Amino acid sequence: MNYTQVGTLQYSWLNEPDTQFHSAGKFHTKLILEKDKAQNDIQKINQEIEKMVAAKLLGKSNLNLKRANLPYDIQEDGSVKFTFRLNASGINSKTKEPFTQRPELFDKENNNLPTGIRVSSGSKAKVAYEIIPFDSPGVGLGVSLRLKGVQVVELKNSNAVNFQEEN
Repeated sequence: MNYTQVGTLQYSWLNEPDTQFHSAGKFHTKLILEKDKAQNDIQKINQEIEKMVAAKLLGKSNLNLKRANLPYDIQEDGSVKFTFRLNASGINSKTKEPFTQRPELFDKENNNLPTGIRVSSGSKAKVAYEIIPFDSPGVGLGVSLRLKGVQVVELKNSNAVNFQEEN
């Protein structure tokens, strides 16, 4: 299991799965980290990709490998935006059994986040994730970041209604 440092969540679907483009549902979020806080995660991701490339090239020369997009983007300001995903349900490819899953959500004291608390964009959090390698003919060789849990350090709750005072 890997753990990021504290960053800012963006486009968070952590409480309920997003079904707009995925009928089975997908939990997902982006996490923006300052450049120096992102280096450890970038290094782990790049090492995993390089291991896959080395294994694919073993004993072959001049093999042109198609590479998938990285699960992170370096922003203009130098910060890094990571993308984390988790299928809400599906069929296990090995056992052929249906499954459902969701990310674990914790508060800053590491207690389970109460049901009904929506974690919104702008929340400060850490993300627990697994690096999942893949090699797809259409997409290429790469990794995805499987969302396992989120520890919310500073909550931005979209359930809150905050009117400004009127004069």
